[in-house]
Amino acid sequence: MAFHEARTIEQTGRLIDEVGLVRVADAIAEGRPTLLLGVGASALAASDLNQKLQRIGLVSVFSTDTHMQLSLAALAAPASVVIAFSFSGRTAEVHRGMELARQQGSLLVAVTGDPESPIGRAADLVLAISAREDELRVGALASRMAQLAVVDFLFVLTAQRRGRDLDALLTQTRDAVRGQRL
Repeated sequence: MAFHEARTIEQTGRLIDEVGLVRVADAIAEGRPTLLLGVGASALAASDLNQKLQRIGLVSVFSTDTHMQLSLAALAAPASVVIAFSFSGRTAEVHRGMELARQQGSLLVAVTGDPESPIGRAADLVLAISAREDELRVGALASRMAQLAVVDFLFVLTAQRRGRDLDALLTQTRDAVRGQRL
């Protein structure tokens, strides 16, 4: 499993559209509100990016409730960045969220293993991931790791663009929870 997951992350790093990745990071770093969509294992990646962006003072929203995801997408602003996580690219709720956000004029980004899927085709930018699924669902584990790698790529690029404020923001948020440790 370790080999399979490591290979998946390495292949995702080679496959990813670096220009698209930078465009997304630039848009987020500008302070554009970010809405994250994802269901099941893909929700883990969406939640992780949400937490990371909020920790550096950026406006980001994610809900595990798919009805809330759809409501948030319907209220997205033209300046919003909507990042949809779906390895298959065929998750109906995520696709519907993208349709609603498109009506608002948002920038749509798909993180998917199939750029030609409905979600890939609906996106303005596709950040393709590499993972192989098999009967034992090892691929589902690997696809989650590939999505998390994209989260880390986006976060690091976004954080670099935030500049000098980054250290102060991370210190401030770290200090806010420091007293909660035993």
